[in-house]
Amino acid sequence: MPFIFFTLLGISIGVIDASLISKAVTIADFLSKILLWEVVVGVGGLGILAFVGHALMSEKIAKYIGWESNGFQKELGFSELGMGIIAIMSLWGGKEYLNSAIIVSCILCAGASYVRIIDLTRNRNLVWGNVISLVPDLFIPVSLIVLKILSSVL
Repeated sequence: MPFIFFTLLGISIGVIDASLISKAVTIADFLSKILLWEVVVGVGGLGILAFVGHALMSEKIAKYIGWESNGFQKELGFSELGMGIIAIMSLWGGKEYLNSAIIVSCILCAGASYVRIIDLTRNRNLVWGNVISLVPDLFIPVSLIVLKILSSVL
């Protein structure tokens, strides 16, 4: 699952940056580096990958999650591309870009979670791709919000 790869890669780069490159002195600085790299690599990489899936391979992705393919997938793909680009630009754009990427990805993931849960309960769509997609949709906003709060208060 690409989500696990991008998330672990982002966290790993954050730990390496905080420990060896930036030499973070405080816990807040350490967590800020992990947050930055989780956004840049995790959200950025997934945003671009999701664009490829939803915009360029929409039939395959729709089948994977047990849905009918339609034009809205392509629209979603372009939204995810924008989110991914904003996330990557956080590396150079500062806290404004970082906060924007966090807000957009949390709203997108929370909305996707809601839609999936409704689909699971009302339509009994227990297709593996639909069920497993809840993992990143729930993990990403929780991890970003927790890291953001902890890096601000510690």
